[in-house]
Amino acid sequence: MSRIIKSVWLLVIGLLFSAPGFGQSIKGTVKDSTGKPVPYATINLKNTATNNIINYTITDTKGAYILPVPADTPVSGLLVEVRCIGYKNQSRGI
Repeated sequence: MSRIIKSVWLLVIGLLFSAPGFGQSIKGTVKDSTGKPVPYATINLKNTATNNIINYTITDTKGAYILPVPADTPVSGLLVEVRCIGYKNQSRGI
């Protein structure tokens, strides 16, 4: 019984110390003009002031993605850019 309690406490302490490192994430699905998912598209999170890529990911086979936003990233001046070979690049401000 005490081994279980010790394990639970270690888990709780670990979660408390790691919580500040977590930021938010942007989730979505990339679809073409006909509504079909676009697999393996590149999703970039960019800073509009510097045009630097802050983070990136790719879509899965169903066009879905999760783009983590680093915890220390300022809220304003962000842009999500989608690129894929054979498609026009798209970008949207957040």
